[in-house]
Amino acid sequence: MRKFLFALLAAPLLFGACSDDNDESTPTLSFAKPVLALSTGSVTLDLQVSGVDLSSLASPVTVPVAFSGTAVKGSEYSVSAEQFILGGNNQSLSITVTALDNYDEAKEIVATLGSVADFIPGKNATAKISLGVKGKIMYSFSVKSMTMGAGSVQLDLYTATGAKYTAEQDIVIPIEIAEGSTAVENTNFTFEGAKQLVVAQGKSSGAITLKAGTLETGKDKVVLKTGLENNKGFVRGQYNEITVTIFGSYFSKLEGTWKMSAEGNYDPMEYANLNGSSSEYDKPTFDADMAALPAYNAKDRLIFTEEGLTTSLESTLKNFFRENSGISNGGEFTLYSMSGKIPVQLILLDNVNRYFSAIEQSQDTEAYIGVRFKDGDANKMEMYFIDFDSKSFLIDKLYYEENKPTAQYYPYISFTFERETE
Repeated sequence: MRKFLFALLAAPLLFGACSDDNDESTPTLSFAKPVLALSTGSVTLDLQVSGVDLSSLASPVTVPVAFSGTAVKGSEYSVSAEQFILGGNNQSLSITVTALDNYDEAKEIVATLGSVADFIPGKNATAKISLGVKGKIMYSFSVKSMTMGAGSVQLDLYTATGAKYTAEQDIVIPIEIAEGSTAVENTNFTFEGAKQLVVAQGKSSGAITLKAGTLETGKDKVVLKTGLENNKGFVRGQYNEITVTIFGSYFSKLEGTWKMSAEGNYDPMEYANLNGSSSEYDKPTFDADMAALPAYNAKDRLIFTEEGLTTSLESTLKNFFRENSGISNGGEFTLYSMSGKIPVQLILLDNVNRYFSAIEQSQDTEAYIGVRFKDGDANKMEMYFIDFDSKSFLIDKLYYEENKPTAQYYPYISFTFERETE
């Protein structure tokens, strides 16, 4: 009776040992992880091999892998290989699965090990990868319009929430010439290099450079857009197009008489308040600041000629400008406001009063101003006063850079001038 009872107790152990698919004496193949998740980037399918010393194989053994599931290989995901290699000089026990363009709904990738002679499947002969919905990338040019002789146009990338998007790998974005352009490529302007921009891995923006060519009347505007309109992984941001006004000879565009516009000017009171001058706390000083700060005057005129700049002013801009001044091109410069970047052309004046004063003249008579055409309109010019050392308003309240232009930070003294056509 005791012998019979022992046999009954031992039987499950014997049968269990015989059915164990991880028997070290039997060559077994199994995925290391049966379940993985992927939405962006890549995951790795690793193969586990037991029951055999791979270095003892007489020749390499190929383990095929079949991919199925609701996700579409080649468009929604890619694989580095469709087989494992056991033994030999090119042994490979891993396959990389990379998310591509899955932007519609969550899907599944199923990887199944194929049959291999002298090997049996282990407990994980199948691995499933959950392919999540990939977030779309928002793109926008940095500004709506800009003016340049030679310079770069920048495109920025953002997440759906508006945060900066950091490229996981280099992103090549084609650039196209859009409707509304008047300049002719390779005649009035050229692209430096390929007609594309690259957002490098780890970056959030890229740029493409344009150069001016032959200047022709009426052929000075380039409207650019991306080639992303039909790419379902991208969505338009604030500026899906940018208008670039090309300057061949920059000063030929400025020649003429310009009158101060009633619109598009800075607010002197806001400028004073932002720089620490307030009628609530120091009314006499505030009143003096407001009297000295330049303000709109319909009679103000600026006349640009080949010889330079001539002024006719009644506002306190006359305390900065002199009646005549030579001018030269100071290159391109970027200002920054609360709403974003402001690309401008710098003009170097050689006869100004950097003190902005009616009674005290600065020894240094050279200063920069920044100008750009408003929304690409060559008859509306925005002018930024970004290089001075005031002795008449906001004394000891303004921050100045040591190098020119010294007053390059927001807020700005700025005015819009309109070209007189009569």
